[in-house]
Amino acid sequence: MGRWGHGCVVAAALAACSGDDDKAPPAEHTGETGTVPTGDDLDGDGVPSGDDCDDADPTVRPGVDERCDGRDTDCAPSTGAPPGTVGRSDGGNHATIGEAVAAAGPGATVWICEGTFLEAVTVDKDLTIRGLGAVVVDASGLGAGFDVVGASATIEDLTIVGGTGSVNGPAPENGGGVNGAASGGPGVLRRVVIEGCLAELGGGVAFGEEGGTLEDCTLRGNVAGTHGGAVYVLADADVVRTTIEDNTANGYGGGGGLAESAAARITDSVLE
Repeated sequence: MGRWGHGCVVAAALAACSGDDDKAPPAEHTGETGTVPTGDDLDGDGVPSGDDCDDADPTVRPGVDERCDGRDTDCAPSTGAPPGTVGRSDGGNHATIGEAVAAAGPGATVWICEGTFLEAVTVDKDLTIRGLGAVVVDASGLGAGFDVVGASATIEDLTIVGGTGSVNGPAPENGGGVNGAASGGPGVLRRVVIEGCLAELGGGVAFGEEGGTLEDCTLRGNVAGTHGGAVYVLADADVVRTTIEDNTANGYGGGGGLAESAAARITDSVLE
């Protein structure tokens, strides 16, 4: 328990644009309202600067629906995004994390407003996923809390409980809380709590061949059927200011398990 061990696990196109130099450039306008910015409406959203709480952003103005994005979108401080909603930087609100992730474009940020979400989410594009307030993702009996497949994900400021892993990876179930065993890039977890999760490999987290980072995280009470009770790493990992405690593995590495060629760089962390 609380130890790291090694095992043996097999581990854009450039688009050219051409145009007619004689054509005049289109009039400047915003994609939100189509209004041309003026001296008293700098973002072109149709609201004068004196009435607009953010006249540099056309998505923020009086009368719009409050979005789950951590901002005062409707310029009314007394209102806020409904708890249990999920927003995204390239769109509006959604009822579930999965819906927001599916609708988001690559590189977008998905914001999760305060609440408990009973779901397991597949992330198949590069995204940042960030909790706002007390956010719990309860994946009990549903799979990995977040299953990152062929993409890179940054996950911040939330709690994941009850995850049971994903088939994506070298074991029957990989990464109970967050499975990055089949990711397409390094995974980053910041200020994430993962507890009470279970998988064959990486009870709390499994990082793939692109490696990953745990920063200011807590991994507690997770169980691996074979290796890596808290975390299993196929490549390299950075563990920074992270608490890893009371995790177990039936094989090796209750705290953390490493594939044969992997390494963990641990800084200012607690492993028990």
